[in-house]
Amino acid sequence: MVAAWFIMQVAEVVTGLADLPDWIGPAILGLLAIGFPIALIFSWFYELTPEGISLEKDVDRADSITHITGRRLDFIVISLLCAAVILFAYDKWWMHGPPEKSIAVLPFDNMSDDPGQDYFSDGISEELLNVLSKLPGLRVVARTSSFQFKGENLDIIKIGQQLNAAFVLEGSVRKAGPQVRITTQLIDASNGFHLWSETYDRELENIFAVQDEISAAIVASLKEHLGLRVEAAPQVIAAANPEAHDAFLRGRYLVAQRTVPGVENAVREFEKAVALDPDYALAHAELATAALILAHYDALTLNEAIATATLHTERAMALDPTLAEVHAATGLLSGRQENPEEALTHFRRAIQINPNYSSVFNWMAAVLDEKLGRYEEAFVATETAVHLDPLSIPAVVNYVRSLIIRNRLAEADREMEKLASIAPSFYAIMRGDRTSLGGKWADRVLGNLDAWQINRENSRSKDSLAWQFAVLGLEEEALDISEDPASEMLSLLGKHTDAVATAEARLAEGPMSMAARIDLGITLAGAGDYARARPEWWTGHALRLVRHQ
Repeated sequence: MVAAWFIMQVAEVVTGLADLPDWIGPAILGLLAIGFPIALIFSWFYELTPEGISLEKDVDRADSITHITGRRLDFIVISLLCAAVILFAYDKWWMHGPPEKSIAVLPFDNMSDDPGQDYFSDGISEELLNVLSKLPGLRVVARTSSFQFKGENLDIIKIGQQLNAAFVLEGSVRKAGPQVRITTQLIDASNGFHLWSETYDRELENIFAVQDEISAAIVASLKEHLGLRVEAAPQVIAAANPEAHDAFLRGRYLVAQRTVPGVENAVREFEKAVALDPDYALAHAELATAALILAHYDALTLNEAIATATLHTERAMALDPTLAEVHAATGLLSGRQENPEEALTHFRRAIQINPNYSSVFNWMAAVLDEKLGRYEEAFVATETAVHLDPLSIPAVVNYVRSLIIRNRLAEADREMEKLASIAPSFYAIMRGDRTSLGGKWADRVLGNLDAWQINRENSRSKDSLAWQFAVLGLEEEALDISEDPASEMLSLLGKHTDAVATAEARLAEGPMSMAARIDLGITLAGAGDYARARPEWWTGHALRLVRHQ
């Protein structure tokens, strides 16, 4: 048993290091389980003797050497246990330490007299983060995770551990009229020692030059300590109009809140930015992304979002096709237009430009999983998103769900613990999903009920709860909680006429949507109208084939 346990520990480490398929671990466990009773049988009926292995009944008790072999086995067991302890220590403290070339940029403190200047200090730190993200060989923790510590006076060593980062950049911004003072410190997260610090007093109109100065100093320090092979720091993307840049920073600050009012206000700020500076490619790209996010929240119709995003992605691409944000927005638009391969092309280009672009890995995973059925590639993308953004709610939720699907439940439980503190409502949903395995549907319902009680604004838990009620046949509860029931749910409840009307309305909103057309075909088939169902279903799949080519 000790030997088997040791083999499993070795297999787990080797599988992770060599990136072997997920089935390796279960296969080894199965072989060891089969071998265990065989080992018991042999040890019961046979004995080791100087002449070799013999049946126990044939060995004279006076000639037995079981006390000697027993002592040898004791030494073997002790040796295996010592090796297992060493392996455990390696796995826990060495293997899982932060990557040597990794950094987290914390939100800079707003030291101005006006608390409303938070958007400016956040914007400075985010732009520095984006510059560092483009350095080859450097892992940069994404904004979502590093900004979780905004306003919290935590120990840098603990922050480094939670973000899995070897270095931390922190600072402060004081803005007063046309003057700005920016203070920055680069800290070794393993011991809390300051490696470099500097204060910059500059005119606000030269803010881009200040950021370039800071990023160059940081890169120089990282090159010294990490041996990064970088000729020069990437340049901050400058706007021609300072007011446009100010509006852009406010927009990014608002869109990061991921609330419908916040994103709606962000759209207005981005519109102001491009009105003040029509050649501001980055603002055009972020405006397109924000419009598509509103469609995801059902705050804009898909047609309205696509029209806005098409206008601004085309303008951004014409202005500067070298920006990762431009390709990210174009990929997101292509995905909503049911062009998955085109979306992947732009997502991959965005990652080439900025290897630390965690949101793109999440969007790529959705396209690979939902549109193309390339599940293993989708899982790799999801896993990468979590490594880059370990405290991102969407990334962690998607990763936990993927682990549950793969029956990697111990890993899912560890990842799920992150949600308990940063997103209790999502933790309740995932806990319900996790405990409902094996047909325990009530656990899933209870999880969604808990999530809805924690956060009544979480539409995801509400929609999921309505669906679970429908699955359980609780029609009144399902319809009562669902403001806009989907055609699939109506079909499940036997309301086929309403389901067809809903599917037809969805297709009218996006006539070229292959998903909407396939949905109508399936809904018509569920209603028994096969004559109308077949052409809709085939047309939808024909669109899919054309777009995949």
